[in-house]
Amino acid sequence: MTREYGTGEIFHQMGDRVDALHYVLEGHVVAKAVTPEGVERYVLGFLPGTIFGQSPFFNRAPAETLFVSVGHTVAVALGRDYIYGEVAQRHPSLLLNLLESDAYRHRVFGRHIADATLRDLETRLCRFILHLVTEASDPVPVEQALTDAAAEVHPRTGDEGAEGPADCPARCHSGASALFSHPGLTHEDVARYLGLHRVTVSNLLGGLRRAGVLGQFNRKVIEVCDGAELVARAGMSGDGDRWP
Repeated sequence: MTREYGTGEIFHQMGDRVDALHYVLEGHVVAKAVTPEGVERYVLGFLPGTIFGQSPFFNRAPAETLFVSVGHTVAVALGRDYIYGEVAQRHPSLLLNLLESDAYRHRVFGRHIADATLRDLETRLCRFILHLVTEASDPVPVEQALTDAAAEVHPRTGDEGAEGPADCPARCHSGASALFSHPGLTHEDVARYLGLHRVTVSNLLGGLRRAGVLGQFNRKVIEVCDGAELVARAGMSGDGDRWP
């Protein structure tokens, strides 16, 4: 069954029993964890062509995250009878896709756990930004993803103003910069995800702007001015290294 979802509409809550997988046709869905005090933390995003809800669906256990629409979203609900009947018997390639996407998510979570225990704050933030700008497609070497994206953007010229924030260096706008659709996250959302204070995240982003690594960073867009430096500050080689 295909259905349209509005901004902020919830697919299912934490603790719900899930009897259908969802395939995203249009829009953007995010998974969030919520504490008993009501504090929300971004977990993972799902863009067109991705399926979500596998863990509670296959485990038959209550959902541990909530899934919510960011903006206008169109998704297809795939019920249990359809998955175990039609798909398993006639479309085994879809089951392989589910296994591959699950392996990807486990890798994401493993990286996040390692980052939280082993990385300094700027490195953790840079790695999270790389995750945000590369999650829209299949995992590829991160430096290649940034280079390819920059090649599709017209060179940016001029001084401060409409091109970007006032504290972003001119060199951010003197060459090609890559613009990425942002999953609607505020500085507070990023801080909650990383377990930091909002002021800390804002200060770190300001430092990256002043260094010419980033430009705009708001609910709608992330501007990467120096992809190679972002990769380096994330502690990744850029030579076949992948996020996650």
